[in-house]
Amino acid sequence: MNGRKDMKTVSKYIDLHLHLDGAITVEIAKELAKLQGIALPTEDDKELLRLLSVPADCTSLNDFLSCFALPDSLMQTEAGLREAVRLVMDNAMSQGVIYAEVRFAPQLHTNNGLTQEEAVVAALDGLKQSRLKGNLILCCMRGENIADANFETIELAKKYLVKDGGVVAIDLAGAEALYPTEDFRLYLRARRSTACLLRSTQEKRTAPTAFAPRSNSARAGSVTGFAVMRMRHFSYSSEKMVSRWKCARPATARPMR
Repeated sequence: MNGRKDMKTVSKYIDLHLHLDGAITVEIAKELAKLQGIALPTEDDKELLRLLSVPADCTSLNDFLSCFALPDSLMQTEAGLREAVRLVMDNAMSQGVIYAEVRFAPQLHTNNGLTQEEAVVAALDGLKQSRLKGNLILCCMRGENIADANFETIELAKKYLVKDGGVVAIDLAGAEALYPTEDFRLYLRARRSTACLLRSTQEKRTAPTAFAPRSNSARAGSVTGFAVMRMRHFSYSSEKMVSRWKCARPATARPMR
């Protein structure tokens, strides 16, 4: 392991960034489909795995995100979403996870008539049914004409905010190269004024340069004014940008009390 003989295999760990739609395995997909009477696009496990997996020749974040289409189609009912959260949490527990924070965008689960609030409540129920200790992160989405949906997500995060055992943070998800963080300043400011105890996480991609061009380091600096408490996938930012974020964080972040 990188030439270090003193390193030990970790058998217990925490997952603070568990994508709900990205954690649907072949087995979970089949269970969700059976529960809801949904016909899967294939009965072949290998083909189903291919549909749920990032292709080897993936060249863009959009290709990566396309893998979420099938999982999201299985989580458009209260029963499907509730069971998905439970199964994903239990599966994580079986792999040694002792605490998890599941992130999902309620607005992506309204295609068949669910409201965002019903989606949140269903996810909370699934959380409670799992044997694994965990919490939820609600995601706003990058995209066109979704301001109302994003503000609704923020208000729901405020309504269901708890210190533990429920909603504990919000996030901003989606194709950053197409929709830069700076474009969503209004949402993140709204977070500060309507739910100041919420932790705000900011996802930064670990993708190759094809995913995030050279301007990525510049974009990384834009989050320092948003009261971001935690950043994920931040490997492509320069040391200068990381230092800038660390310096700005104490003045802008508000820890949960």
